[in-house]
Amino acid sequence: MPNKIISADSHATETPDTYRPRMSAKFRDQAPYVTHDPDRGDLFVIPGMKATAVPVGLIAAAGKKAEELRTTRARFEDLHAGGWDPNVRLADQDRDGIGGEILYPTVGMVLCNHPDFDYKKACFDAYNLWIAEYSAAHPDRLFGMGQTAMRSPAEGIEDLKRIRSLGLRGVMMPGNPALEDYDSRIYDAFYETAVELGMPLSFHILTSSSDGFYQTVGGGHYYLAADSPYRNFGTTNIDCCRCRGADGLVLPITTNTLHRSARAPELNHFLPFST
Repeated sequence: MPNKIISADSHATETPDTYRPRMSAKFRDQAPYVTHDPDRGDLFVIPGMKATAVPVGLIAAAGKKAEELRTTRARFEDLHAGGWDPNVRLADQDRDGIGGEILYPTVGMVLCNHPDFDYKKACFDAYNLWIAEYSAAHPDRLFGMGQTAMRSPAEGIEDLKRIRSLGLRGVMMPGNPALEDYDSRIYDAFYETAVELGMPLSFHILTSSSDGFYQTVGGGHYYLAADSPYRNFGTTNIDCCRCRGADGLVLPITTNTLHRSARAPELNHFLPFST
């Protein structure tokens, strides 16, 4: 891929059959599904999340102006097919001059906030199989990121190994683990395993319970689209990982984790550290 751009934050579009056929029998009847509402259009519904239905018009809106985004009456079949068809995706890349893409989930971001960690685990295991199938069509240009529910550090380690064995290139972490927080020493072995396996750990907006939080920093108003894992990485987690011998750990934090506020447009929207 000489002289071509690599997109570090692209997304796949989960299809209506992403989850159910691949989920464990215990949760198969509760799998996320697409339904049609006459007024709102096609919706991705996630059982167990109150008032959560994702309008499909928002999950594949690349290239559209803000005023063209539709939260009503959109149909799944009208979305960009490259979101789920890897061959169409490759043609899109060629048209845009893109050499490859790191691929995150879309519905999977919302699932990170599901209160039932067992259900979340079943969904993420299913998604990993789906995105592995998608990425395997062009593994030199489609770099899928797996998901882990982080029910425990030990299970997280097993997830890292399983995700790598599927040919995926890294892991998108949920913003809130089941046990303690990511700066706890109980995660040392997890971080060390990520280094040993060469699996970057990525934290993305919309994956934690407190996304959409205003905070005043140094007299300026920032919009911090994240909860404690992102805030901690500025002062705690990354430093802890380095101090504890995980020098090879890669921790990308994606999608403008710290944004400028309209009330303070002169302020930069970069975090005050580098990885």
